[in-house]
Amino acid sequence: MSETPLLRLFDGLAKGDIAAVRACFSPEAVIWHGFDGIALNVEDFLCSMEGLIGYTAERWIQDVHSLVTAEGLVQQHVFVVHTQAGDRKAWYVCIVAKIADGLITRVDEYIDRAGFFVPANAF
Repeated sequence: MSETPLLRLFDGLAKGDIAAVRACFSPEAVIWHGFDGIALNVEDFLCSMEGLIGYTAERWIQDVHSLVTAEGLVQQHVFVVHTQAGDRKAWYVCIVAKIADGLITRVDEYIDRAGFFVPANAF
C-alpha cells in the first residue's frame, strides 16, 4: 500500500512532530469524534495532539487495514501508547477520511476512549 495522508499523520504523531501532522490536512479540514460528537478544526485538533504527545512517551499504530474509497479511505488500526508513567494502552480505531489533492479534508474517527486494553505484543 502506498503512503497515505493518514499514515503520514500517524508517523508525525509517532515522532511528536506537530508540523508534520499539520501538513497532512487541508486548512479547512474537519476532524469529528464519534465518542463525543464534536467536530474540531485543524488548530484545535493539533492542540489536542500536543496534549497526547505530552502525556505519552511513545505512540504508534499497528495492524493497519485500509480500503480506498471514491472520496478517500477507511482505515482500521490499533493505536498504541506508552504513557510517561510507563503504562501501555491500546485502542481499536476506525477512521473514515476524505482526501483531496493529497490532503485530508475530513476525518470521522470512531474510537471508544474508555475502552482501552493492555496489548500483549506492543513493545
